Amino acid sequence: MHGEKILWIAACVIVLCGLFACGAIEQNKAAAPLAQDMGQVRTALTPLPEELESVTLLAHTSSIMLSASRDGTKAIYEFNPSSGAYRHMESPVEGTITAMAASPDGSLWTAIQGEGGVVLLKSNQGNVLLRQDLEGFIPETILCDSIGHVFAASKNTVRRYSPEGLLQGTLTLPDQNEIAELQMAARQDRIFLRIRRTGEGSTYTELLSDMSLGDSFDACLTSWNVNPIGSFLKDYLVMEADSMGLYAYREGSGWE
Repeated sequence: MHGEKILWIAACVIVLCGLFACGAIEQNKAAAPLAQDMGQVRTALTPLPEELESVTLLAHTSSIMLSASRDGTKAIYEFNPSSGAYRHMESPVEGTITAMAASPDGSLWTAIQGEGGVVLLKSNQGNVLLRQDLEGFIPETILCDSIGHVFAASKNTVRRYSPEGLLQGTLTLPDQNEIAELQMAARQDRIFLRIRRTGEGSTYTELLSDMSLGDSFDACLTSWNVNPIGSFLKDYLVMEADSMGLYAYREGSGWE
């Protein structure tokens, strides 16, 4: 009987470890690092200016666009990793930048809220290439796929624009009042919505080309404000990261 009790306790521990690994039990960190194919992911450290605090990566073109605080004031900065120099980024038009994303052609898409409303700009080195009025829609995040389509999202609405800035479709999510957070991730030309509903865990749902919703799967990390990462490995759909490591979702077998 004593041996059976030990085996039962060991089995319970194994099950609990599996639940904790990808957030089935609420926690702030996952504990199952990507490990099936060791050595396929390498990291490099880029030191940021010590004067900048509370840094958030917004986009990466020839420079890195950062949202950061300096001397208690929050602003958008353009950082050159090769020289270590950075400068306050001036908006191409007057207003407040609400979201930005890099396009595959190296240009920058930016949503700017001004007195006349919200505009979506495509620019290159500060030169405005395209401008689209958003008519009251205020994106909280922007994402480009590998083709150049632009996806702009608020907490409950996603819009898709062509690479030329023309509106191609709108998706309004059901149960809007229950959505606490909406983020996006891209894998080549596939887009995934990371949706967190009030009182529930987060899920990923594929956004299909006709702006309808496809299959869903649970997110790995359950903490608030997790940044999804579009997968850069062919065998994985999306990735997430925390201070412990990198976590990736493989279609058909789940999180690693």
